[in-house]
Amino acid sequence: MKIKYVWICIALFALAGCDDSTGTLGLDVLPDTDAKEVKSTTYYVETRSMEAGAVYAKTSTGYLGRFTDDEFGYLEASFLTEFFCQTNYFLPEVYDPQKLTTSASMAGDTISHVNLRLYYHSYFGDPLVASYLNVYELDNKLVPHPYTDIDPEQYYNPNDPNSLLGGRAYTADDPSGNDFDTESGMHMIKIPLKNEFGERILNHYREQPEDFADPNKFIDNVLQGIYVKNEYGDGSILYVELMELELGFNVHYKDSLGNKYVQQDGNDSIFSASTMIAATKEVVQANRIIQSEEKIEEKVEEPQWTYLKTPAGIFTEVTLPLDTINKYHHNDTISGVRLVFTHYYEKSDEKYSMLPPDTLLLVRKHEDEYIRFFEENKIYDGITSYVTVRNSSTNQYTYSNISRLITICIAEKEGEKEKAQKEAGSSWDEKAWEEKWKSENPDWDKMVLIPVKQVNASTTSTDPVGVYHDLRPSYVKLKGGDPDKDGDLLDMLIGYIDFTTRR
Repeated sequence: MKIKYVWICIALFALAGCDDSTGTLGLDVLPDTDAKEVKSTTYYVETRSMEAGAVYAKTSTGYLGRFTDDEFGYLEASFLTEFFCQTNYFLPEVYDPQKLTTSASMAGDTISHVNLRLYYHSYFGDPLVASYLNVYELDNKLVPHPYTDIDPEQYYNPNDPNSLLGGRAYTADDPSGNDFDTESGMHMIKIPLKNEFGERILNHYREQPEDFADPNKFIDNVLQGIYVKNEYGDGSILYVELMELELGFNVHYKDSLGNKYVQQDGNDSIFSASTMIAATKEVVQANRIIQSEEKIEEKVEEPQWTYLKTPAGIFTEVTLPLDTINKYHHNDTISGVRLVFTHYYEKSDEKYSMLPPDTLLLVRKHEDEYIRFFEENKIYDGITSYVTVRNSSTNQYTYSNISRLITICIAEKEGEKEKAQKEAGSSWDEKAWEEKWKSENPDWDKMVLIPVKQVNASTTSTDPVGVYHDLRPSYVKLKGGDPDKDGDLLDMLIGYIDFTTRR
């Protein structure tokens, strides 16, 4: 891959240098009893690349395929999923000529076909690369909090031929149009599965229908899930949004009197029907990601800049100058803090190259909050976590005001310091306490930049209902890195209010 780096120089603010400057910031409404002066100061922020390692892999999307490029090597994605059986799920009764019913009845107690349907709107890479996938049945229940290093072989036996349910060849965008569902407006890959698999589900329903009345019982006793694996093909990754297990059967149609409907030619009216069991957000969907770890490690060690690489690749660690801010603004009111991350423009000669991630989460690293954020299904709160969207015109990710983060972090340390000072009394040693604090809280002043995928309440709403790790292939190179090795410190502009009380 031949890359040409062009730095897009854009100032963070219309302010120059690191000297204090004054402004109004809309504070004219304060009472005249206070003399006020609004100032701004620029401080420096340090950044470095950090290996993401395995990340929380429970999402609403299944990623499937393989892609290789010169920069980061190979990337392979597969997924494991449970199915959510609705509480009102039922299969028709078998036709009984002696029993009057107006509902449809199965023409024989048997399954005619079983399919797995994978639906997706989008994908990454070559739409026509030939690939092949297999579907395996799980024999162990998935853990509730899976990570991208999940080992599928803990949940299915690859040496058991009965675990293989089916497979098929596919391309991301079938030129024939056969793999497009016009009703949903989505690409759809239909994988035929073994009929005996469907027969087993049907027999279980006949013998123990109560296991289908409760989603947890269904997973525990009927079907613990499936593993969908890309067996060959290199060049595309599918973003599967919906998975459905289709059980097909033949039925007799009955009229309103409960009689078997007879066509004019005297033949019974038998037609094909099916029922669906879907994989939804209520159940565990785990993505398995494997990639060229040595390539990731090489990029992390580059000091002149930092990287963001998905999926489960590289984050950027951000060190905020909190002690310095507290030292010079201990008695000031911090009104605004603006932090901008600018990325290099990169031109690639590859036909299917990775683009910069769209959305970035800025979240505290302290006490592993950047990990717990995803495990606990949190939504960014504008206090210790923030989200911003890339500006493609300026090549920037801008956090317009993280003042509450600065304030809460400083107050956190000041509170602990005041508590320790009271306990120590006359034996108080501030320098010793500072050293102890830093050793016990090494990430207190650190944040992490993480590419995320935000799910909104609806297509017309911007209110988030979920924030997940972005597992789509993407990467970007950010200004930053080690200033002693040709890297750059980043500017962070702080607006604050200097009050002097009139007497």
